[in-house]
Amino acid sequence: MTTETYLRNFFKEKQIPFQTFKIKDKHNIEHFIDTEIIIESIQYTSAIEQKQIANVLRRIDFKNGSITAFLKFLAHSLVKQYSTAL
Repeated sequence: MTTETYLRNFFKEKQIPFQTFKIKDKHNIEHFIDTEIIIESIQYTSAIEQKQIANVLRRIDFKNGSITAFLKFLAHSLVKQYSTAL
């Protein structure tokens, strides 16, 4: 199974509840990013990043950790990435 397939199946099976994160960037601008956007954006990352994300999700899932907390972490990363382009 490819990493891309694993990620698609993982999110389909886990049925992550919809949640919106409010995140401020370095310019103190608030961004609202929901879980669906984060999950969708994962498919547009590089194969290396997808593999890293999949490995983290496996560890979180194995330990019954919070997938939502990890998605919030990824949302912070997206905001940071976009705010540096401003």
